[in-house]
Amino acid sequence: MSLPRALAALLLFVAPLAGFLAAAEPSAPAPRRLTVGFHLGSIPEIDERAERFTAICYLRLRWQDPAHAVAGGKRQVFLADAAHAKADELGRPGISFVNETSAAEVKHAVLTLWPDGTVEYDRQFEATLRSEFDLRSFPFDRQELQIQLESFAFPASELVLVPDPQQIKGTRLRLPQWDIGALRWSVAEVEQELEREKYSRLTVSLELTRKPGFYVWQVFVPLFILILIASTVFFLPASDLSDRISVITTSLLTAVALSYAVRTDLPKISYLTTIDRLFVTTYVFFGAKIAGMLIIRHWVDRDAAQAEKIDRVSRWVFPTVYLATNAALILLNAS
Repeated sequence: MSLPRALAALLLFVAPLAGFLAAAEPSAPAPRRLTVGFHLGSIPEIDERAERFTAICYLRLRWQDPAHAVAGGKRQVFLADAAHAKADELGRPGISFVNETSAAEVKHAVLTLWPDGTVEYDRQFEATLRSEFDLRSFPFDRQELQIQLESFAFPASELVLVPDPQQIKGTRLRLPQWDIGALRWSVAEVEQELEREKYSRLTVSLELTRKPGFYVWQVFVPLFILILIASTVFFLPASDLSDRISVITTSLLTAVALSYAVRTDLPKISYLTTIDRLFVTTYVFFGAKIAGMLIIRHWVDRDAAQAEKIDRVSRWVFPTVYLATNAALILLNAS
């Protein structure tokens, strides 16, 4: 038998055998698709110091369970504990909040079982969630609150989260210190390091922009007034160094007390915020004024006219430069 005919005969024998072996190997079942709807009802609290927030939200899970389909049957509705029990019976997907700080409180639960086997599992939660705040531009900062949903019971090979764009929304949220931005969502597979498994995770993000008015009127304006008050020392006689130092010291202590009052609402972070830079600038100007008064006192004994001239210039230079410096600082961080 020639070589080409031998190869052809071998192929005719191997091809059916390969097809049989491929058919004999069981294929992995497709992962169950879980449709997720999310409705953000309200945000009662944002705790920046603890880097967490409280959200009241509604979660709707929908999946198909052909084993419970009843042709010509009626819709079945289960409430509260009965809804949880029925969900367990139907194979609850086990969706929970990844970034919760404590177990979320379920306020209401409704499970609807349709004749075609469709299951709708609705729950209202009050959850306290972690959120990392970037406060470098505080109080002109923008933040993003994230709500992360994931099934800890089923990996991505068994369960895939599918967001329903029509069911992911927020009500007309209103927060006194924040402007509400867009509500976004995304789905990704996240690997759990301990279990070496990938899980499907839905992340809902809410953009917030801080309203800086409170800090402008309660911090920025008082600090500028303090600088103006401290600048009145240059109207006192140049020889009265102790009186001048007393006014500066009192103003400095007031600024330090105001700084501590602002810090009580913020976490202990290692970087400077915009408002920190404002206080640092204020301390530098107080130090510069003390240095200026010492220079003026030195000139009093040598040249009184020159000392008077420095006094007159200092009355307006310090508050003007301070205002210009902080205006540039605000514009740089508010843009």
